[in-house]
Amino acid sequence: MLAMSLVDINLIPRAGEHVFLNSIFNLSAAVMLYYDYALTLPREIQFLWPPHNKQGWFTVACLLNRYLSLLGHLPFVVTFFVPGSFPVCQGLHDYHEVFVMILQVLVGTLCLVRVYALYGRSLRVLVLLLVIGSGSIINASLMLATSRRSGGETVAVISSIHGCNQFTPDIGGRFAALAWTGVLVFDSVIFSLTLYKAFTIGRGIRLLEVIVRDGTMYFSALFIVNLGNILVLRFSPVRSRNDGV
Repeated sequence: MLAMSLVDINLIPRAGEHVFLNSIFNLSAAVMLYYDYALTLPREIQFLWPPHNKQGWFTVACLLNRYLSLLGHLPFVVTFFVPGSFPVCQGLHDYHEVFVMILQVLVGTLCLVRVYALYGRSLRVLVLLLVIGSGSIINASLMLATSRRSGGETVAVISSIHGCNQFTPDIGGRFAALAWTGVLVFDSVIFSLTLYKAFTIGRGIRLLEVIVRDGTMYFSALFIVNLGNILVLRFSPVRSRNDGV
């Protein structure tokens, strides 16, 4: 994990303004997360819950992905409304790094299985995605370790403003951007394979058309979000980078 130091909010130019903006964006993301859950709960019950649906490892993975995101972000939501303290923010920062890595591995696994099924369980597609996915995990681990050794620590700004207001300096942002680049490469391959299937699919197979269409939209959203995350980490000023939802 990255180390963390403590500074006063007045030592960072315009920190109060950026803390306020970050809080708005993070809280908005949390609202979207829980609102989306409420909207899709009836379909979840219809297609995933027993006793009317067969339970298997893929169903468990889908439910785990949903509820890990739902429950795992609760600590961040709570900090929006309570004063932050250095020990709490240190623990939350470390928790956030582990949580994000676990969540990305789980999401990547579901994406891999989906594309693997679209290509008729092709062994070549499976090996390709496993190699790229493993490379992304190794890359992220190396970048985080290198960032820690290079002093890319996170600064916890403790003030009258509620929440854990954490800022990553430029060197930490560069390594974090490189770590997310591996995820972007994996998402790009997933998106390209799905898009290729969308152009080559036979028009008479309605079910497969829907799977490819929805998959293309989903992977497009993943790609855009991860690309935006990399750009923010790499090019934004130190005061704009913040852990959150």
